[in-house]
Amino acid sequence: MMQLNPYDLSFTRDQSHLELDFLSAYFKKYLTHVRVCHLAAIFFLCAWAYIDMVFYTDSAILFLIIKFCIVIPVILLGFLFTFSNHYRRWYQVILVGYVLLVGASFNAMIAITSNTDIYPLVFGITFTYIFNYTFIRSRFVFAVIAGWTLLGLSVLTLLALKNNLPKDVLVSIIYFLAMLNFLGMVICYAMERSSRNEYYLSVRLKEERDNQIVINDQLKNSMEEIKILRGILPICANCKKIRNDTGYWQQVDAYLSEHSEIEFSHGICPDCVENLYPGFINKRG
Repeated sequence: MMQLNPYDLSFTRDQSHLELDFLSAYFKKYLTHVRVCHLAAIFFLCAWAYIDMVFYTDSAILFLIIKFCIVIPVILLGFLFTFSNHYRRWYQVILVGYVLLVGASFNAMIAITSNTDIYPLVFGITFTYIFNYTFIRSRFVFAVIAGWTLLGLSVLTLLALKNNLPKDVLVSIIYFLAMLNFLGMVICYAMERSSRNEYYLSVRLKEERDNQIVINDQLKNSMEEIKILRGILPICANCKKIRNDTGYWQQVDAYLSEHSEIEFSHGICPDCVENLYPGFINKRG
């Protein structure tokens, strides 16, 4: 049975030695996927610029500067860094940084705009949560850190605008983001647990295959060691010697010892004792 820490999902107890290998396999499995997510995030932010220009004409220039001069260049540099040998060590922390950077950019836009309709920007934060907990394949612990930090940042931003927005709007947005965060945690937890279970089953399957190979080798060696007598054996009708495959006549005991695991101990049966040593029997009687 798979043994996981219920909080951070790391392998524990007898399976703790699997953790480093799992992290390596997890990185290799999703490296290409993470690179695609970089490009998808850039496309998402570029497309969102249209919403900025339509809904927030008063602040559109500032919004475009935030996106195209800060956020997108950072993500583009991060994409290039994925081809570095050092990326594996830092990639989970970098993914957290992306989430906080993008989330902070939308919160900054909420703080900057004079438009009271902030729902399009809240949707931007929503998409950031979705990326955090599902698309970019962050590990559960890192995704939770990013999610709760972003939630706290969003709550502080919204509370700072409490004089500009109706109370029911603020409460509904905060409640929505909190529930979204909890839902994302559940999804991310299930996804990572599924990945770990898949890895664990692959390890068990490999172990079973290795064990089967060992057993087969042992069986093969055992079969080679076992010498089986079968077929018709030519035997002398008089002296009872057996003719071997080379045509040489051997004593029965010598032939059987050579072609089987039989070991002989010598003795004399009663009939032979009577024939060979008749006087010995009479004296004992």
